[in-house]
Amino acid sequence: MEKDEMIQQVRAILKEQLKTKDAGNGQMRELDDLLSSLREKHFNANFSGTVEEIHAYTKTALETNSKDKLQAHVEHHHLNLSRWLEELNLLKAGGGAVTIDYEQRKGREI
Repeated sequence: MEKDEMIQQVRAILKEQLKTKDAGNGQMRELDDLLSSLREKHFNANFSGTVEEIHAYTKTALETNSKDKLQAHVEHHHLNLSRWLEELNLLKAGGGAVTIDYEQRKGREI
């Protein structure tokens, strides 16, 4: 699968989560797989923070053991979901820097 297709699929999943304020474990596993594949592809390094943030969000969600906790996790990240969608749109368009590196921030927004 091409990088642009993966970005589009990630965006579609995040849009759905933003809209419904909910997610299922299957959807989170799909998102995790897409992000793992995307991290292996060469893409604009300025977006590595965004990809790492979404990956951390997904990993935490996969560790959640109840539907209520998963829904609360998605709702808690409502603003992040909106920002990630904007940043992924910039990535798809070939934009410049949008985030401070995830490692530099120590995951503060997660």
